[in-house]
Amino acid sequence: MGSIVLYRERDGRVYTIDEPLDSNIDLNTVRLELGLPEYVDLNQRTVRRAAATIWFSINSPKLLAGLKNQPKEALYPLLIGGAAIKMLCESANQEGNPFNRSIGDIDFVVSKKDGSKFIQVLLNMSSIAGRAYHYFVTEGDRMFNALRAGTRYRVRAVEGVAEGEAVVKTTDVFVEKMELRHTVKLEDEDFMQAKANIYTVGAEKLLLTKAQVITELDKKSLPELEAAGQGFRILNYPYYKENKLVIGMEQKDMMDLCALIHDRVLDVKSGPRLDPQRVSDLLKKDQKFLLTVRLNLQNILDRSDWLKSKGLSEHQIARLNEATKSILSALPNPDKKWDKPWWNTDVETPVIT
Repeated sequence: MGSIVLYRERDGRVYTIDEPLDSNIDLNTVRLELGLPEYVDLNQRTVRRAAATIWFSINSPKLLAGLKNQPKEALYPLLIGGAAIKMLCESANQEGNPFNRSIGDIDFVVSKKDGSKFIQVLLNMSSIAGRAYHYFVTEGDRMFNALRAGTRYRVRAVEGVAEGEAVVKTTDVFVEKMELRHTVKLEDEDFMQAKANIYTVGAEKLLLTKAQVITELDKKSLPELEAAGQGFRILNYPYYKENKLVIGMEQKDMMDLCALIHDRVLDVKSGPRLDPQRVSDLLKKDQKFLLTVRLNLQNILDRSDWLKSKGLSEHQIARLNEATKSILSALPNPDKKWDKPWWNTDVETPVIT
């Protein structure tokens, strides 16, 4: 047994953990008690950590009994991002399927009353569950969390060891709402439906978290954009500034959204269905968000050749297009046209490479 370095602070302080990264959690118990579909691949480390963290949070009152400030009631963190896609989409778990991608970070959403409690559960989890489920915070994380005053948290997680180095991932924890390019807000009923939605925010709101991605780019950067293989992100919106391009989802978000639409709109035999009318209802009071979602969905229909180049079969593309059209047909057209950003620009803009 030896120690490996997790993180070094600028002042020289070092966070370490002992090897091996042991686990005291039985994954069969996790699958059975959570009621996870058989297709969810718990052999994938990040998916395994996501599922184990949810199970531990639900059982935290008894697992952490005796510890200071332990929860008195079960906590129900909900997944967003790639881990949520893994929970909802069989295709995203199938070996060789183009929708199956490796995911890195895990992002959760919790209720306001559970925010600080969930962070304490994470920081205490490895003491019971084993070092394979070790979460910690750096000084930078503490500052990040303090500045957001309970509206968002950030912690680190040990994903594994590769070539003697710790693999450390960031876990973002949103509290009730995700303020991104547009805001997606959860209600009490979303947390009450945790098990029915396979411990995600639900198919419709997960769609919104993916389809909210939008930014602008100078048209003079078009050659660079295309050289980087990012031309598929250009959205068709002729009413914008003449010298600007409107840019949508990056590849991982677009493929995740396609998996969700492909698996959860048509002929869903079990689990939650993605209801186009509910998507419409969620957007009816927000014309700006509605426009962004429509543009990103339309871009899926416009990129069949690109999707084929990513390995989708003709059958997958046909099913995807039919499902996407059913969502678009349920959405009204925005009443207004904008020639400047209609989205929140006060968020970090991803670098297009």
